[in-house]
Amino acid sequence: NNKYKNTMNIITGPTGLGKTWATFNYIVPELFDNKDLQLIIYSYPTTEIWEESYKSYITDNTSSDIHVVNEVVRAKSKLKQGKKVFLHLSNQALVVESSGLDFLDYITTDTSLNSKIGIFCDEVNQWMTSDPSNYKNVQGWKTKVKCMMYKKIAELSDITPYCFGLTATPQAEQRGELLPIGNMKYKIVKENKTKAIQDIIFMIGLGGFAYLLFFIIYICG
Repeated sequence: NNKYKNTMNIITGPTGLGKTWATFNYIVPELFDNKDLQLIIYSYPTTEIWEESYKSYITDNTSSDIHVVNEVVRAKSKLKQGKKVFLHLSNQALVVESSGLDFLDYITTDTSLNSKIGIFCDEVNQWMTSDPSNYKNVQGWKTKVKCMMYKKIAELSDITPYCFGLTATPQAEQRGELLPIGNMKYKIVKENKTKAIQDIIFMIGLGGFAYLLFFIIYICG
């Protein structure tokens, strides 16, 4: 649905509320099973964020045969075999290393994957400033970094509506205090609670207990 493209939906709430747990137990399985996604990427600023238990959360709650991998070479190979892939890796591996950038180019130019890709960026407040000219107002200091994380996720948001961020502390661009420089906007659910919940439910197809769970998360956020 083009209505939801060019947007990153920020799942927010206090640390310990269960954002990550709900993501792996409900959102990711629903996207694979009910929206028939072929690839979901989960990226994080430090490797310590990933826990091996997340793998079983995904595989135990999906009816699909999901291949959980942490290397872009393996992800690309499985995709070419027609397999469904969950790729987890660091932001560094995704948008700084050449292999990650090549992989992103591959999935954004393969038209068969359009709207079949999802991405979740954990601690999205840290790496997602849209442009160096905004960096000081967002992160508090100047930088010469190229802000590749925002730019590459924005490219993905051109072809898929399933772009999500996780954070307890959204930054100024994400809170709407500073306009992003680029084509992807942010939506924090708590700013328009009921409408945003309805949008997420419509996009993902959640129901029953999961609906209640996310309602609690978003209202508390």
